[in-house]
Amino acid sequence: MSGSGISRRSWLYASATLAAAACARRVEPTQLPAAGPEAARPLSRLGAENLLVLTELAAAVRRLHPSDQAVAARWEQLMLAGIRAVEGAEERATLAEGLRGLFARVAPTVGIWVSAAEDEQARSALAGPACADPDTEGEGEGEQEAEQEARAREPGEGPAKTRKGGHKQLKARTSRGAESAKDEADAGSGTQGDADGAGNDDAGASDEDKDEETGEKSADASPSSEDEDGEGETREGAPEEDDEGPESEADSAKEAKDGEGKEQAAEGENEKEGEEAKGGEDAKSGGEGEEAKSGGEDEKEGEDAKSGGEGEEAKSGGEGEDAKSGEKTSKDEDELEPRPPLHEALLDDREGLALVQWHRRGFFEGQADEGTPAGCARRIRWNPAARGACTQTEPARGSEPCDRCAGESFEALTPGDPAQLELGRGLSCLIPTALWSEGGQTLPIEAGGSEAPGPAVFDARAALDFSLADRATRLLVVLRCYALLRGYGPHADAKALREALIPALCRAAEHGEPDELAAAVETLLAASEDGNAAAITHLDDRRSRRVAARWCPPVGLGWVEERVVVGPLPGEGELPEGLLAGDELVRVDGEAIAGLIGEGMARTPAARPGVRVERALGGLLERGSEGAKLRIEVLRRVDEGEATLSVELRTDLHASERPDGLDLRPLEPFVELGEGVFYVDATRLGNLKAAARRLQRRRVGMTIVDLRGELADEGGSLLAHYLDAAEILAVERVPAGPDRSGALPLSAAGERSRAAERPWLPGKLAVLIDGRTRGRAEAEALGFGQLERACLVGSASAGELAGSAQTWLPGGWRLRFSTTELRSPEGEALWARGVEPKLRARPGVDGLRRGADEVLEVAISAGLGITDDRVKRPSWGRIR
Repeated sequence: MSGSGISRRSWLYASATLAAAACARRVEPTQLPAAGPEAARPLSRLGAENLLVLTELAAAVRRLHPSDQAVAARWEQLMLAGIRAVEGAEERATLAEGLRGLFARVAPTVGIWVSAAEDEQARSALAGPACADPDTEGEGEGEQEAEQEARAREPGEGPAKTRKGGHKQLKARTSRGAESAKDEADAGSGTQGDADGAGNDDAGASDEDKDEETGEKSADASPSSEDEDGEGETREGAPEEDDEGPESEADSAKEAKDGEGKEQAAEGENEKEGEEAKGGEDAKSGGEGEEAKSGGEDEKEGEDAKSGGEGEEAKSGGEGEDAKSGEKTSKDEDELEPRPPLHEALLDDREGLALVQWHRRGFFEGQADEGTPAGCARRIRWNPAARGACTQTEPARGSEPCDRCAGESFEALTPGDPAQLELGRGLSCLIPTALWSEGGQTLPIEAGGSEAPGPAVFDARAALDFSLADRATRLLVVLRCYALLRGYGPHADAKALREALIPALCRAAEHGEPDELAAAVETLLAASEDGNAAAITHLDDRRSRRVAARWCPPVGLGWVEERVVVGPLPGEGELPEGLLAGDELVRVDGEAIAGLIGEGMARTPAARPGVRVERALGGLLERGSEGAKLRIEVLRRVDEGEATLSVELRTDLHASERPDGLDLRPLEPFVELGEGVFYVDATRLGNLKAAARRLQRRRVGMTIVDLRGELADEGGSLLAHYLDAAEILAVERVPAGPDRSGALPLSAAGERSRAAERPWLPGKLAVLIDGRTRGRAEAEALGFGQLERACLVGSASAGELAGSAQTWLPGGWRLRFSTTELRSPEGEALWARGVEPKLRARPGVDGLRRGADEVLEVAISAGLGITDDRVKRPSWGRIR
């Protein structure tokens, strides 16, 4: 997958930790079963739901619960043990008991219980595989259509739940990503918890086929349509339906018993063998002879009795189905548990006790990328009888706001008011967000404990103690990514993440290859719509199971005028023999381009749909080896007509060295286009200060700054040389808290600013931007947009301005994702919107064919109308 570059600071961080790991004594991973790594095998729907319950509980305890044991816990090892222990738990009571045992030492005051009913329909949905087998997915479609027609004719008949529709939707999401999932949800397609899912999923599938045939032409829709919530139900809504299921069945059973029990018992033996098949089956199972004679109304009532029958009626009328259903209803009711009382340690009223709670600001379990404020997480100890007197139980780490006991991000919590969370499968939990403390230790004090333990560290050495050859470890990697994105991602859509989690788990469980695990993680990142997210896979193959390097031919691809066209890579100007700029790409190695785009989008994170399409194109021609051959088919339109050509390409360029997209920008990154008009490509110049000095020595009337890409200078800025004083670019917010509900709402964390630097540069400015403008280049565009003498030309930037961080994953991989939110100085949202140009311009096929950069042409024309304020050179004493 294509992602933004890694800064020098982040690379040094990774290199240092890797060097330490390499210098250490090389040992094999120890976090494995006694018999060795568990082999790949399919994941059941029951297992997937159990793992989701485990993940929700572990993430909440880890983030909210301030016990000494939770601080010192080795969470990755605990989660790995939990995956192996609870995946196969069939009964909810068994699952709850397993979770209590798993967390008994880490969080002894946490309460877990079965709180909501689960009807037979929900139970039966857990019996099959979590994801459909593509080889057998098409079977039985005729029967399903006939069943849907029967339902339409009998509106009173309750729809029978089938797994077919849900699995079809999961497969579609695996092949097309979160965009398709949201479109299907908006169209009314059901999910796993929807009682009408079988019918709605077919409609969603047909929409998907239509989208794929058109090559995702609608992907460049407005962000507002992307953010709309679908009408389809999610698993969060399932318990509410489950609560109503047993009650409605019992009512039906009682009605059938009162109205028909005696009649069925008296006339059951008089039924003839020549009656309708339905009547014969009823007579065989429960002696309902009169129903077979009386027609549709009695038949419907018999069905009600069948679905909700009671034990007594089974004895008197021989209705075995009623007895069976009644037993299941009783079993479901018996499975419910009362809310557990609060642990006595939470109600301790002795004098002299202090309170301990977490205070978090941002994400701290990793390395913040350059420019991102370091997160912090401290346990605050304070005396409720003397407010304002508080200390930290861990050494200082992170930014100063975590040091105070007051402020908008700190909310005083109490042990007697724990956060209640719904975990799934009808399970709930109570998590104390504050604990009483005595003698520096949280209550209840563990036997043999003398002092509060130090926090456990999960670094490169600890990550390499896990093996990705093990099935449970691969599941842990996916679940850990899900927990991080949902818990600390300021823009994560919990619903979309939860829907994408099941296909990702299936892929990790059923395949042992590192490429398949990378694909599983990438589908989850794509669902998060975090364009800064990336799975960083490296180290040596034996330890970390590195994903193979990728190679591609020197050809640029772009989404131009609703089609995929070929052209030269930015700054190259040439194409392989047989291709012309503007040719439309229709097939790659015999596969239609529409399907390939859908598959690529499913693994491509981006905040905006149009940007996702552009980035997905970058992987269409990638292969796993250098010098590999591939054949493409292009459609060439000329005045005489159309012609389809076949061209063979070779993968001679490393994918990491390929610029994004295509255009016909000047070959040189610094060039004078005309008298006093200079072109400066900040995406190819490695030293922007040197470029500023070159401009200072020339008579410049207008400068065109190209920001269509990422800055090549990791620490430099061209914007700084056009400022006469420090300028605030954006205000920043981070997840902070927790609050009483256990959430981490966004809280102000300061400002992002750019200081002025010498030499100061006068003159007019035109700045080129588009969806490739991301990272620090997007921040530069935001600053240029605030200058009166600058005109932004092109299309909206990526819309991914945010701080980011990296953290280790089990097995030696790392996850990078957004951890802060940036807004304009006026408070306007920038995420998924981007920096808007003052003058819109897009490249076209005609411009590519005539060898022109149309965006650059518009910028040159606009330069004549740009106001040159001719400001005086600044007083450098004012610049800090």
